[in-house]
Amino acid sequence: SSGQHNNYAGRVSVTQYIDLFGLIPAALDVENITRDFYQPDLTRVQNETALSSKDFFFNVLLDQEDANVAQEQVNYAAENVRTSQAQFKAGTAAQFDVLTAQVTLANDQQALQTALNKLNIDRANLNNLIGVDPNTEITLKAPPLPPLNQPVDLKKSTATALSQRPELREAANNITIAKKLIKLAGASLQPSLGIGAGASYT
Repeated sequence: SSGQHNNYAGRVSVTQYIDLFGLIPAALDVENITRDFYQPDLTRVQNETALSSKDFFFNVLLDQEDANVAQEQVNYAAENVRTSQAQFKAGTAAQFDVLTAQVTLANDQQALQTALNKLNIDRANLNNLIGVDPNTEITLKAPPLPPLNQPVDLKKSTATALSQRPELREAANNITIAKKLIKLAGASLQPSLGIGAGASYT
């Protein structure tokens, strides 16, 4: 304002960007492909979790059998110690035989403890993977195994893997994204064109 007169000024400006080289569609494609990238990644995580569960499942079954075998070995060694001691008292065995049997029993007991420790660790890992308290006692039942002489079509199996493996789909998405980013980088070096309009009133 100046003196007795009030002066008012206004200005409106509009600018429209003109995409001459497809910069905006390329950026949108990158966003969409990046969004779609996470679906095969989810599938990959599901496959890995299922495989880990099966691995731990069969590891626990194997550990159970190993522990049973180790327990039988301890039982046999303990019986051998008892027999050796009886024969030594009867004078039909040397003290060396008793000591040897005792050493064998001690070794077998250590092997049993190692087998039980491995069983407990693998069982806790399985419980943790499937979301169960690691201290929970679970009973596993061995499933029927497929026939070992089942034929495998290698060519068909390879084609299925190439079309369905999520890691390959992720890799293909990464290649597509990289190509789009190259296009974006090149387009950003190109000249741009804009249309502007303005109006003012005083």
